[in-house]
Amino acid sequence: MNADLTYTITVTNNGPATATSVIVTDTLPANVTFVSVASSKGTSTYVGGTVSCVLGSLTSNAIAIVQIVVIPTEAGLIANTATVSADQSDPNQANNTATVTTTVLAPARLNVNPANYDFGTVTIGTTASATFVVTNTGGAMLTGTATVSGDPFAVVSGNSFSVPGFGSANVVVSFTPPSPVDFNGDVVFGSNGGSFTNSLTGIGATNAPPPDTTPPTLIVSSPTNYQLFTNAAITVTGVASDASGIRSVTVNGVDASILGSNWSAAFTQDSGTNTITVIATDDSANMNTATQVVYAVLNTMVPTIHSPQITAGLSVTNALLLVGSTAVVLVDDTNAFSVTATASDSLEYQWVFGDGDRTNTMVGMVEHVYTNECGPYNASVIVSDGRTSTNSDLIAAVACQMQIIRLRANLNFARFQADSCAVRVTFNLPADYSFAGKLATLDIGGAQGSFTLPKKCSAFNGSSTFSKPHYNKKTGLWTIKATLKNGSWQDAWDGQGMVDATIRSPGIPVQLRVILLIDNEAFAADKSLNYRAKAGKSGTAR
Repeated sequence: MNADLTYTITVTNNGPATATSVIVTDTLPANVTFVSVASSKGTSTYVGGTVSCVLGSLTSNAIAIVQIVVIPTEAGLIANTATVSADQSDPNQANNTATVTTTVLAPARLNVNPANYDFGTVTIGTTASATFVVTNTGGAMLTGTATVSGDPFAVVSGNSFSVPGFGSANVVVSFTPPSPVDFNGDVVFGSNGGSFTNSLTGIGATNAPPPDTTPPTLIVSSPTNYQLFTNAAITVTGVASDASGIRSVTVNGVDASILGSNWSAAFTQDSGTNTITVIATDDSANMNTATQVVYAVLNTMVPTIHSPQITAGLSVTNALLLVGSTAVVLVDDTNAFSVTATASDSLEYQWVFGDGDRTNTMVGMVEHVYTNECGPYNASVIVSDGRTSTNSDLIAAVACQMQIIRLRANLNFARFQADSCAVRVTFNLPADYSFAGKLATLDIGGAQGSFTLPKKCSAFNGSSTFSKPHYNKKTGLWTIKATLKNGSWQDAWDGQGMVDATIRSPGIPVQLRVILLIDNEAFAADKSLNYRAKAGKSGTAR
């Protein structure tokens, strides 16, 4: 707390196209004070609690860095969320927002007990000792030193101390009188959490009584060790006694009330396990101490009944292609539908597949085979605990056959993101089908591109193109041509036999699957090609 905290925000354009008008927005938590903001490009401003960084354009795989410096003003957990946006449509919105939570500690704070110490009468040439308890009542690490002024007092141990949050340490001071007179001095405690000056007195004598070296008797009556509480406020009680009397009892550094041999102190717990350190100090010249540690557990959680909550929506785990809430599958394939949900009680899953078939299960997974005609089917699942329910939906697009007129795939082994492919296909949709504004996704053996189709012309995504669909009245089929460029698809096509090796004419046979999804209408076909390549240079399948 009250120290600089730096947030570093890394913005990466995962491509494939250049992102324009990139803006990072960060509305800072209420319990921080803004100090500064800097970015690796563009301009940054801070207005009314919000940092805005206009980064401009980011090419594919480019990175921009934003650093925001704040000062936390309160101890505890603070959460900060940053978001990024651009002019382009992003199919993966999930990674456009990031949140980080920081634990802010209260500053160290020094407390010393006792406030002063009288060694009483000590025989000349002998040594008496006193223990001062240094307590950190803050959360951050306490560091400091203890020094004495005036002979014949000395710090025996603990002249340098480091105490974690809410912990304690001992500093031992000695008194060795050289003559039969009164002595006065101070022990000075300095730290990053404040300072204390505690007075020391003592008398030298030729025949002093023997010092009391026996620690007091200390018992903690309440709480018992690891006792469970549901209220934060408790009273710590017990008994302390000694032949020399009891000078003080502290609970985590705070003085307790003493009545005879009984003592008590109010204590406020934090959630979870709390450490309670009790120290009793007798009233002898040596100020002997006894320490007891007990643990109290605060659990404020009241059991509640949680309604069903879906944490991962309905999906088809073996889908050929998944775009938004549309999953492309094949007719007669066994499809694995799944959903993830949580609740206090056991759940029942009611599955509807859109083809007239439905079933119930007690687990969030079921298999289903579409045997009807190709086309889109509205699938859903209702998750119920018997009292309340929730649901999740998707479109299962059963792919229709299409004809691949031409397909060519090119690999460039010498350059990164220089692979390309071109395809021409025909497929069946109604003659009056409207493509305008529809999202078209093309997958060629794992090489993928998405296009928003305009009304009267071809669609573009970076250097990739998708032609305006053409309808042939004689065949009753639609035709499109598409080219995907500037990709890195060697890993995807390697599994099809398109490897980085020298493969001379006549080449080897390979097969690529082409999947086309227009809105919720899906098409698929496999194409056998002949592949030739020169190691380290290029390869072509056609």
